[in-house]
Amino acid sequence: MFRFRCLARLSACSLLALAACGAPTDDDSGDDLRLPGIGADAGAGARDVGADAAADVTDAAEVPPEEGCVDNEDFFNETLWPELLQPVCGACHTPQGIGRDSELVFVSAAVPTYLRDNLAMLDEVSRLERDGISLLLLKPTAQVTHGGGEVLTVDSEGYALLEAFIARRDDPVVCEDEGGTGGDEALVLLDDAETLRKASLQLVGRLPSDDARASVEAGGELSLRSQLDQMLREEAFYDTLRVMFNDAWLTDRYLPGQNAVQQLDDDLFPERYWFDAIEDDGLRNRYRNEANDAIARQPIELAVHLVRSGYPFTDVLTADYTMVNAYSSRSFGLTAGPLPNLDDPSTYVFQQAVVPGHPHAGVLSTPVFLARYPSTNTNRNRHRARVFFDRFLATDLLALAERPIDPNASAYHNATLNDPQCTVCHAIMDPVAGAFQNWDNDGDRRVPEDGWYPDLAPPGFGETLLPASERADALGWLGEQAAVDPRFPIAMAELVFEFLTGHEVLASTGVSADPTARAVIERQRAFFDTLASAFVASNYDLRVLFTEIVLSPWYRATASLGADAAVEATAGTFRLRTPESLSRAIEATTAYPWSPNATSTPYLLDRYRLLYGGIDSDAVTARLTQPNGLMVNIAERMSVGAACRAVPYEFVLDAPQRRLFPFVEMSFTPLTPEGFEVPQAELAIRQNIAHLFDVLLGERVDANGVEVDAAYALFFETWQEGQAGLDEGTIDVSLPWACQANNDFWTGESFDDRRVRNDENYVLRSWMAVMSYLLGDVTYLYE
Repeated sequence: MFRFRCLARLSACSLLALAACGAPTDDDSGDDLRLPGIGADAGAGARDVGADAAADVTDAAEVPPEEGCVDNEDFFNETLWPELLQPVCGACHTPQGIGRDSELVFVSAAVPTYLRDNLAMLDEVSRLERDGISLLLLKPTAQVTHGGGEVLTVDSEGYALLEAFIARRDDPVVCEDEGGTGGDEALVLLDDAETLRKASLQLVGRLPSDDARASVEAGGELSLRSQLDQMLREEAFYDTLRVMFNDAWLTDRYLPGQNAVQQLDDDLFPERYWFDAIEDDGLRNRYRNEANDAIARQPIELAVHLVRSGYPFTDVLTADYTMVNAYSSRSFGLTAGPLPNLDDPSTYVFQQAVVPGHPHAGVLSTPVFLARYPSTNTNRNRHRARVFFDRFLATDLLALAERPIDPNASAYHNATLNDPQCTVCHAIMDPVAGAFQNWDNDGDRRVPEDGWYPDLAPPGFGETLLPASERADALGWLGEQAAVDPRFPIAMAELVFEFLTGHEVLASTGVSADPTARAVIERQRAFFDTLASAFVASNYDLRVLFTEIVLSPWYRATASLGADAAVEATAGTFRLRTPESLSRAIEATTAYPWSPNATSTPYLLDRYRLLYGGIDSDAVTARLTQPNGLMVNIAERMSVGAACRAVPYEFVLDAPQRRLFPFVEMSFTPLTPEGFEVPQAELAIRQNIAHLFDVLLGERVDANGVEVDAAYALFFETWQEGQAGLDEGTIDVSLPWACQANNDFWTGESFDDRRVRNDENYVLRSWMAVMSYLLGDVTYLYE
């Protein structure tokens, strides 16, 4: 993976330069592209550009594979399964399909080894014969009784594929190993200290301490594991979890106003608007907001509570309690009496609670989760069942039968219960939909008086029917069944994997005829199988998934050395930072948030959150992964604004206390007033530039190297132009008000005689140019 940096003035290399400088588009190969400099002498600032290591595998799929030997396993994986078995036979011959009682029952694609298992099963079934002919050929052609009737003719391509499979079974095709570069051994990985920095920024929003960095450099991966374990217990990590869980569940949709409170039914929760009795408008609004936020965050706080407490994460589906604080507990009717003290931090702490008459099933029974995925009288909880399978069992029900269905062509009475083209999905989905029967379309608990719909499959999970004794708590029973399902740990592994790496999880999408995509799928499946085993062995400690993914090549890869296409397509996690991640990185590296003041919400979490590709969990539910023109301008504005604040505040401090400028002073200029060079000043400036590369970008560069040459040229030229403007009187010595350091940013106390208000020799603004240059770098904006 290669990156680039364009040399610019004040607003450093913007995301727009990805296009303007000739970076590869989706149609480019990315081979040995080089960026032109800005101006004739800016070549030193250019960097090589290559294909993004996390490129979409579909790009590689456009190149047809070379023909050669195809062994039996590849024939099954590449041809027989995707072209015949999955689309034709897979509709019925599943554990839930009409053919579930036959000899031919395919393992679900949610099982990591499903291709291998299905190949073995088909081999065994193909040996069943009548009059010397395999039943595998007789049944689909209806030459013997077949419940599905005739689905193939003897002159069809599908029949020829089955014949070829049987011929290969009797005379296996064995291919010679053609060698190649293989997999992970062809990757260039971040070293342990670099991984520590990356993980620290992403997981807890700070830079690692010098001691932690030294410990990892000396102790290697063992020390890195120890540092990760400490990070995964910091309060900041739980904020990261909140972002991850909301990306999955989208329940923050109910944070604004009183959207969450409105999801509570008046009859069931008569105290939901308890704050309306407060006469003071401002006070009433504050209490309303706190109650609403607590109800909206109920499912997410439960998940965070499980991780924080070290409880098995299966409780996310089975917990017989919920989470409330002093504000939401009043809406649920659990507490009364004096109003909570808004200034008391303990009133915001979430604690376990049981709501009478409201059987709990982890997040599944929380009002906002049920409301976020509502039902209708015709949908009958199927939407909730689909989301349940997708979020908690790594199963996309919509992908089980990817073929057009004519609802008017069915000859079956009650097609969803009897027609094979419908039951492939409904036989799996409808029993789970029935497990939500005690919750109405809006998510309120309403036990149906006449029971569940008799024209649907009976409530249950897989082949297990809901016991009559569990009907009152059907959702809790469903959670218990899913918690021990082997797909649950896979689903949690996929959740953490996508959040940390930004890689699309292909392993849950079935199989592809493209060899590159298929190789990625198999690599992912093997990795998720390993993760799931570690997760289960740890008693479902979610932290284990974070640790193992961070330590894996999927997270640490930076480049590939002549690797095969599958490795090329999955190397590294170089992706655009989310608004949340970028906002935390700004404060972590510069020591100050990008916000108007210390009490305001940072710009990227408020004003620019949606504009910079974020989500609102309502109308916008998918994050942007590629920058647009508006995001370019925001990034440019950020690089200037953050530099404007950080530089003067740094020089208020003594050199040993500074994070960004420990080697220079405001008086350090490249030339004397008479125009003579100052070697000591240039050396100090170069050392500090190299230090900025380390702090801001995590790159250790030579103070006399090409990277520092480019940044120093920017400093020098900016300083020269500023000096000329000062001499001509066209530039004021005073810094803009927003760039002055008059008062402590956090406390508001005056700096008095240490205030930085003027830039008499244009050094501060030259450093702002360098800071902006680095803050706008693609390495900073991506992670």
